[in-house]
Amino acid sequence: MKRKIVAAMICAAMVTGTVPGMALAAENLTDIQTVQTAEEISDEEKTGEIAGEDELQDTDEIPEIVQNTDGMSENRDTEGAEDPEDAGGLSHEQLNEEPGIPEQNSKVEINTAENKPGITDRADAVIDTQEELEAAIAQGGEIDLGDQRIELTSALSINNDVVIKGGTLAGTDSVSGNLVTLMGNRITLDNVKIQTSAGNKSALHVYGTNLTVNGLTIDHSNAAGGAPVIINNGAAADFNGTVNLTLGSNSWYGINVDNAAADFSDAVLNATPVTATQSVVCLEGGASASGVALTVVVTENDGGANHRQTAYVADSNLSQFIQAKTAAGADISLIELNKDVTLTAPLFLSEAMTVRSASGSYRINGSDAMGAENVVTITSDGVMLDGIGIRTAPANKSALHVYKASASLRNVTLDNQETAGGAAMIVNGSTVRVEGTLNLLLGENSWGGINVDPTNGAAGVTFTDGSKVTAAGSDQNVIYIDDGDDADQVTITGAEEAGLEQDAEGNYIVAGQDTDPEPEQPAGEEDAGDSDEEKPSAEDNSPENEEKPENNGTGTDGTAGGDKEESGRTDAENIRKAPQTGDSSTGLYIALTALLGSGTMAGTVLKRRRKTTK
Repeated sequence: MKRKIVAAMICAAMVTGTVPGMALAAENLTDIQTVQTAEEISDEEKTGEIAGEDELQDTDEIPEIVQNTDGMSENRDTEGAEDPEDAGGLSHEQLNEEPGIPEQNSKVEINTAENKPGITDRADAVIDTQEELEAAIAQGGEIDLGDQRIELTSALSINNDVVIKGGTLAGTDSVSGNLVTLMGNRITLDNVKIQTSAGNKSALHVYGTNLTVNGLTIDHSNAAGGAPVIINNGAAADFNGTVNLTLGSNSWYGINVDNAAADFSDAVLNATPVTATQSVVCLEGGASASGVALTVVVTENDGGANHRQTAYVADSNLSQFIQAKTAAGADISLIELNKDVTLTAPLFLSEAMTVRSASGSYRINGSDAMGAENVVTITSDGVMLDGIGIRTAPANKSALHVYKASASLRNVTLDNQETAGGAAMIVNGSTVRVEGTLNLLLGENSWGGINVDPTNGAAGVTFTDGSKVTAAGSDQNVIYIDDGDDADQVTITGAEEAGLEQDAEGNYIVAGQDTDPEPEQPAGEEDAGDSDEEKPSAEDNSPENEEKPENNGTGTDGTAGGDKEESGRTDAENIRKAPQTGDSSTGLYIALTALLGSGTMAGTVLKRRRKTTK
């Protein structure tokens, strides 16, 4: 028994002596791990001079703990929130020297600030002043302004490669020149808004840089001059998305491209002119532009002799723009349609020029807003209409009126199917040369196809070799001559070459077409006469029987916001009012031709007006 007690005491003593040793070993192991964790990033660990290193190499758990410590050190450095003492007394520079801490991770973490509105590269502060914005621009990179509005108290120059997203740059009256100037190598504006004040000139000046626009809104309505956008000095601008430009009375135009290039292929341009001479895009100095689906107007002496400008003009301002440029002596040489155009006022061509279609088939459409007017009126020699169509709206009169001028038509379609009363073309004291195909489309209210009126001087139509006349529409006469004492001043040349022939009454018709020897007068027209025609006003001081076109095209600017009277249009407004159909004061009786087969008009008939007795 005593033996058992003694054995138990010995066992207890052995256990008591062993446990402290184990605890001490555990403490020593912990101490070694702690030292190893700090020293692993130090230079001493690299030399392998740590005490007890040989014993630790056989321990599998130690490398795992050390690896986890590496990750902690990496997070401290990239977040920048830890004190260097927390990383074993090492500085951030020492931590970055460790191969286990990749350099690029630090950059990636910092750049996430770019995705926060109002935060720039390597900065965590919201940008709400011009000084902060300029500091961010100096750093370069991406600047997200979000919905921030930044007032510019001085001109802003962007001379670094940046991407600016969102935000509104608002000018103040303390800026007397251009508000924002871009001079960096590559700059992107992404849905940026710019607003000028009364003291500013151009809102955005793109000077010799490569600009990409992904949506842009500029309010230039209060500016003292200039334009919403000026692109020059060899710059190249690529516009995408919606570009909204609000013009003011002092705006020269929407976008000016001078000795530079601009691409609008993927952009939607919205600009509403408020004066007659404002174009949406203006090119000069050998500049180029692509993707602008607006009508081109080329002037040879705009702003000085031999100073060519190419203007892209909105439909709402086309008639007014052309009239104003002609009055200013800008010398319009070309009008080119890049799409179908709908006018808001009659179009007067009062100087020698070519009007053509880029596709060979685009049309100039009248509108009910024009009222009882002719769609296009030519009042000058040397006008060529090439490959275009002209169409009346229900409220309009004739499609084309040539007044005391010499004009040429090549492959032209005149559509008078919808009209308040008129003809496809009126040759009023004028001569018209027809080349190619002349298509005449008539409606129930059409008086006829071509009215040749010698009242205001010799009148005639010449069909060149290879030309052809086609006609379709109602049963109205298509070509007729105003009879009277001046009938001998009418000349029709080359009718046979155009497929016409004379009938028994000496009128020209389409070959093979018979006419009614006793045409029936249209019902309800017995007493109509010329009562619906405007007469020359008394203050014209012109012969009583002289007809002149009424030029109402300069009274409004055609803007969506309402009519705006323009100074400098007085000359155009004083043009004498007169009938625009070529009819004289005698009663007008229009004969109906016999219908063939289906009852549709089969050809072109040349009729003489019968005199009436009162």
